[in-house]
Amino acid sequence: MTTIRPAKTTDAREIAQLLVQALGDLALKYLNGEKIDKAYPLFENFVIQKDNLYSYENTFVCEDADGIAGCITAYDGAKFFGLRQPVLNYLKKEFGFDRIPEKETSGGEFYLDTISVFPHKQGMGVDPPCSQ
Repeated sequence: MTTIRPAKTTDAREIAQLLVQALGDLALKYLNGEKIDKAYPLFENFVIQKDNLYSYENTFVCEDADGIAGCITAYDGAKFFGLRQPVLNYLKKEFGFDRIPEKETSGGEFYLDTISVFPHKQGMGVDPPCSQ
């Protein structure tokens, strides 16, 4: 049986792996030349914090008998700049990242930021969480 539930801070390790997978090259740009292995703890940090783009507050996980299979991070587009600023502040302080990424969404939109499924779970479908 598959369930979809709000993320918890204790899911940070798996969510960080899924975020890095979904973001791909953008995760590397954020690191400003650092190696990809630094991305995982970076995103774990964002996941456990409140009020940022990658927070557990904005994430749902898909879980099956084996654990977390995937996640989706989404939020109200009107909150984008407020949620992005803590991420940019941290990246500048820790990695010297001083670029301003493009505006991805705006008010009036519900923005799907990342959708990611672990490779070993891809292509398997999702059992409905409830029967009709």
